[in-house]
Amino acid sequence: MSFTELRGARPSFKIVADTIESENLTITGDWTFSGDVSITGDITANNLVSGTYTPTLAIVANLDATTAFECQYMRVGNVVTVSGQFNADATTTNTDTSMTMTLPVASTFTTGEQLGGVFSAYRPVAHGTVGKVTASGSLAGLQWYPISTINQAYSFTFTYQII
Repeated sequence: MSFTELRGARPSFKIVADTIESENLTITGDWTFSGDVSITGDITANNLVSGTYTPTLAIVANLDATTAFECQYMRVGNVVTVSGQFNADATTTNTDTSMTMTLPVASTFTTGEQLGGVFSAYRPVAHGTVGKVTASGSLAGLQWYPISTINQAYSFTFTYQII
């Protein structure tokens, strides 16, 4: 077993075998780790973030009204996953229906495949209604064919790249 203790202005840490022990350790620059990396305690980094936000919804086609609710998101590196719920009131059934949704972390997409996801309604009058979520400029674009004009609650999830 090897033991090395290094002390500088801050932080101080020691390496025991293959373990770095420190109360406060900041690693900057590009590092490469081989094998398993285990971290306990709080992790703070600009690209490892989670939180909540209430998106802005904008009607594109065949909707009388929409309602946004608080949603949750998680960013790991340059990928963000979002989930939540919205309500939508379609104007007519079996018609191409669409809206856009703002993102919790900004991105400007160059192709539709940089964001992907699904949403669905579960209610007796809309059971099985599903839709797709794709990239639309700097927004999420949601598209579906509603089977009811009654205000519906939809649950969604999508993942996108930060471009």
